[in-house]
Amino acid sequence: MSVYDTFLREIIMDVRFNRDLVSVILGLSYPIMAGMVSRTLLSFMDTLMVGRLGAIEIASVGLGSITVWVIIYLFFSLGMGTQIMTSRRYGEKNYKECGDVLNNAIMFSVIAALVFTALGFMEIRRIFKFVAEDPLVYQHGSSYIRIRIFEVFSFTIISVFAGFFNGIGITRIHMYVMLIVNLMNILLNYLLIFGKFGFPRLEVTGAAYASTISTYLGAIVIVLISLKEKYWKKFLYFKNLKVSLNTLTTLLKLSYPNALKNFFILSGYIIFFKFIGIIGTKDLAASSICLTVTSVSWMPAVGIGVATATLVGQSLGSGESKLAERYSWESIKLSLVIMGSIGILFMVFPKWIIEIFTSDTEIIQKGTIVLRILGVIQFFDAFGIILSSSLEGAGKTFFVGFSEILFFWLVFIPLSYLLGVFLEFGIIGSWIAMIAYFLGFDIVLFRNFKKGEWKEHKV
Repeated sequence: MSVYDTFLREIIMDVRFNRDLVSVILGLSYPIMAGMVSRTLLSFMDTLMVGRLGAIEIASVGLGSITVWVIIYLFFSLGMGTQIMTSRRYGEKNYKECGDVLNNAIMFSVIAALVFTALGFMEIRRIFKFVAEDPLVYQHGSSYIRIRIFEVFSFTIISVFAGFFNGIGITRIHMYVMLIVNLMNILLNYLLIFGKFGFPRLEVTGAAYASTISTYLGAIVIVLISLKEKYWKKFLYFKNLKVSLNTLTTLLKLSYPNALKNFFILSGYIIFFKFIGIIGTKDLAASSICLTVTSVSWMPAVGIGVATATLVGQSLGSGESKLAERYSWESIKLSLVIMGSIGILFMVFPKWIIEIFTSDTEIIQKGTIVLRILGVIQFFDAFGIILSSSLEGAGKTFFVGFSEILFFWLVFIPLSYLLGVFLEFGIIGSWIAMIAYFLGFDIVLFRNFKKGEWKEHKV
């Protein structure tokens, strides 16, 4: 039976949902969805509010956000590693080791985040100068990124604690924390971007201060939640803090493939946006808006994926490999329905969506075309996000990370330059290249998932 026949049998021929499994998935994932959407809303709100200032400001925030996220996402991977280990130990009912995982994650991440924040503060403007084709984009964006680089530390704290709580199945905490972060960010954006109620009008720089201050508030809140007696008494974290080389080695082994994946993928997006900048500044502004919109739209599937990774880890930890596989298939169908619906909205109403951000006719025209392309991509990405999460939940982080890096850098990046810049198809050619990347990556993931070797993978 071919890979396509198997796909048809599992997805199309079995369109009915297993209500019991879907109920568990949704119960675990809806707080994660809300938390993940809230996480991306920081850049979304920055772009939305700065969009009223002009094309240069939109391009500056869009390109600046991607540049900063290259470093921040290195540390999100520690959260994923923490979640994978915690969910497996929780499935084994080894609660003390759950706490040991958190202890080691905190000790390592605090030191590493401080080092990378210092290095980033010193070097990130040099990186941004290489990326920004337009001098005005560099002028506005360099101050923006030098402030937001301090989010490396705050987001690392949020990510590690969220990974722990997600791993033990208490996913709502991340949602509450990110809700607080975003409410504070919206308020501070309004005050600092536009200079309201006596605050200085800082424009792009104000957006950076708003995001950074908000994330530190979130870090403080999630640490305070972890200090509740019902959590630390059960899992015994913060007690006898000491490094366990075995635990730390396993944590880093699980985290580093995802960290490398995030680094290379986001670095690739910087190169991709450099290509778009060569095409034109308004093309860059339109692409920044579209990527911001789709970053939010991907988060429901990412939320389901995080829940799936937890359920797969817990199921394998308790010796129920068939249940782990069923959770994966139900999550794929659920993700296809949600992201597919969003994709249809992108294809039918792209102009209305872009007009939320800007009134510039040229940006709206270019963004409308790109958003329709991204509407098609939603279907491919829905499938890939869940398969990636399932395999990562089983501990196959290296395979997933390495495969995605290969397809991104060997397919998407060269093809986007070839079609968009060299053959002069412009912004349309560059974004169409993304379809080939997602399609190839999905096929590789699907083949590996169907082999079933992940069910026996040890963590």
